[in-house]
Amino acid sequence: MPLASIPNDAILQALSYLGASDISAIYITGRVAVEDIPGLCASVGGEVFQNLLKKQTTPKKKNKNELAAGRALQTLRVAELVKILNGLNDAQESGTRGYWVSKSWAQQFRRYTEAQRLLLGTESASPNNGQRSRGRSRSSSSESLPPWPDANAELLCEHGSLGPRNGPRAKRLIVDRSTWRTIAYRFPLSTKLKVSSAAECRFCLQIKEERQIRQQEERSRLDHEKQKRLSELETQEEATHTKSTSSVLRRLASKERAKRGIPQHCLSADAAQERQALGLCGTPPLLVGRYHLVPRGWLQLWRSSLRSARHRRPGPPNTGDLLCMAHCKPLVPHELVTYLHGHAHRLTFPNPPNSSTCEVLDAQEWTALNNLYPVDFAVAFDVTWSSPHTLHITWATEPCTLCDAAGRADDLDLHFRSRSKAQKHSKYYDDLDLNSVNVL
Repeated sequence: MPLASIPNDAILQALSYLGASDISAIYITGRVAVEDIPGLCASVGGEVFQNLLKKQTTPKKKNKNELAAGRALQTLRVAELVKILNGLNDAQESGTRGYWVSKSWAQQFRRYTEAQRLLLGTESASPNNGQRSRGRSRSSSSESLPPWPDANAELLCEHGSLGPRNGPRAKRLIVDRSTWRTIAYRFPLSTKLKVSSAAECRFCLQIKEERQIRQQEERSRLDHEKQKRLSELETQEEATHTKSTSSVLRRLASKERAKRGIPQHCLSADAAQERQALGLCGTPPLLVGRYHLVPRGWLQLWRSSLRSARHRRPGPPNTGDLLCMAHCKPLVPHELVTYLHGHAHRLTFPNPPNSSTCEVLDAQEWTALNNLYPVDFAVAFDVTWSSPHTLHITWATEPCTLCDAAGRADDLDLHFRSRSKAQKHSKYYDDLDLNSVNVL
């Protein structure tokens, strides 16, 4: 039966539920002539179809009718996407009426629709019917893939219900009924989640509540452990009968103390003035007294355990790291010796640090730390007057002069080479006549 014999009102009413895929299927089965396709698409697409059609050029090929039919179907497909996009742009994040749609799915759909609309305009404006620009458009739109079949797949939990709102990738939007019907028609596998009836999964809510309780208990435990560690510092202060207003161990654990590596209050005022006037001096910068060396790596672990209870509490400091393995004598870093003899502006630390890197503690700090972490051996030195105007450093145990403290970091320094370089290197030595090598 010719389509022209049916009244227009009946055609519009019958085709109001069709889409581009339906009209394309009818066209393939031969029930609709090629000349009728643009009119059907215009009747279904409405104003969105007309706006997109205005941006296109009229084909000038011999197969004008077929090109017009294909162009109309393609325009109608984009018009359907634009209709859904307009509904998503008007979506709300909260409300009591409508349907839920995944926000990440909406963002992917927006990118895909913009790419398809750009592709349609590029092909229609091309003078050679889009053959040259189609490759560029496809390459530019290849990143904007179609959205996944289920618009609410990311909103569903492992139990098949609506997941909690603050879950991973659980952001959602509320669309009206007409927009949801268009989405469901275009993506029939989408799960229907009505705002008024779809409740969050009670199993997931229970798991979430239990997780929050465990996290709160863990935070309480960590806070209690941190307060316990800090209270030990106050206890040691009372045990050592310290009269200062600030705790000695708290001062040792401060960030400023960690940067300097030496007790700031023990710096000599005369040496500081000479350093400002002359730049360098040949006298020790510390006041007269006894000082101890503690491995810097251990002090960093101890300070971290005080700042956060998540860090493991270290054991007593291993002062044996400051001894050489060959002679069991103290290994004093070169940067510390240079500073103590007044040949450097400040104490510096190597990067990366080695096992002999240490900090200087005064007698008060060492006593408080030793009461908290007892050790049997300590590397110490005394700053004394050797003459009325000269300070001298005397070590409790004479440092080792045969071993290099800086070399401790290279004990386990491994270098790996590729297989090809190793084989070439081995072949070179196989071909070499060792008898002809002159050994100096």
